[in-house]
Amino acid sequence: MTSSLPEIVHIASWADSPTIGIVLAVLFALLVVAKNFMGTFHLETVRYFFRDKERVADADADNTLAATLLLSFCAIVVYGLFLAIVFCRCAGLPYTGARSLWLPPIMASMALLWLLAQWALLKAAGYCANKSAAMLQFIRAFFAVFIVCGLLLFPVVVGLVYAPPVLFDALMYVGFGCMAVGLILLIAKCLQLFFSGFDTVCYLFLYLCTLEILPVLLLRNVVGTLVANVLT
Repeated sequence: MTSSLPEIVHIASWADSPTIGIVLAVLFALLVVAKNFMGTFHLETVRYFFRDKERVADADADNTLAATLLLSFCAIVVYGLFLAIVFCRCAGLPYTGARSLWLPPIMASMALLWLLAQWALLKAAGYCANKSAAMLQFIRAFFAVFIVCGLLLFPVVVGLVYAPPVLFDALMYVGFGCMAVGLILLIAKCLQLFFSGFDTVCYLFLYLCTLEILPVLLLRNVVGTLVANVLT
């Protein structure tokens, strides 16, 4: 008699979704295309992030709207994928094909709404404080950090999808670490541009609570409610 080998049950994962694979391939192609249109604007912004503001402003001539929009789109999609995968893991939701179709677009839409809200509120704050020129520099730095963090998250997302499950937690912490570093850089840039005493620190604390922490908590509750009661 021959004994049959034990059956190994294959656990479905995000790597089984052809849609996710296609999206990652398209994102890589778009990033290659964007690099050809980018010029030196974003590189100059990163290179002179904490140096004199005129060098960054001079790079405007090299900036192209197409590259900025393309890189922003790629970053938003990457954030959506990262948040969708991590949310499923933290919420204990198993992978399903349907979930891989609707959850990343929802997360990407949330990231887009957050980005637009940040831009509008920062513009309004600069106008009300009569510091539009300095705020323009900060908004430029804000988008540069947002895009760079999105680009750094791209290989992290690829790892979350295709790397062995044992590496998931490490990659997740790397992704959140990239976001934390970006936030620290923005805080430092904000202090560089607007610091005028202790009052600035108080305003910065209010900014972090009202425009960063509170929206994230609200979006988390919205997504959790949708998953629990609507999108099952």
